[in-house]
Amino acid sequence: MGKEILMAMNKNLEVIKTQKESLVLRGVEKLKIIGFTNVTIPTILTDEIYLLYFLSFLNKISNSKNEDEIIAIKELKTLITKRLEI
Repeated sequence: MGKEILMAMNKNLEVIKTQKESLVLRGVEKLKIIGFTNVTIPTILTDEIYLLYFLSFLNKISNSKNEDEIIAIKELKTLITKRLEI
C-alpha cells in the first residue's frame, strides 16, 4: 500500500513539474508577442522585468484546467515573489 502511495505522489509531482514547464513556455511566448524578443526560458525566471510580466501573466490565468495547473501557478507565483524580494 505504501509503495502505491509513493508512486502516485511521484506521478503527481511529475505532472505539476510538466504544468510549470508549460506555463513558463507560454509565458516566454507571451512576452515575445508583446515585444520582449530576447526572453528565454532561463531568463524569464531571472530577469526582474520578465519576472514582473510573467507574474502578471500568471495572475490573469483564470480558467485553470485542473488542480495540478492551479498548484503549478501557485508554486511559480511563490518562486517569483521570493526572487523579487531578494
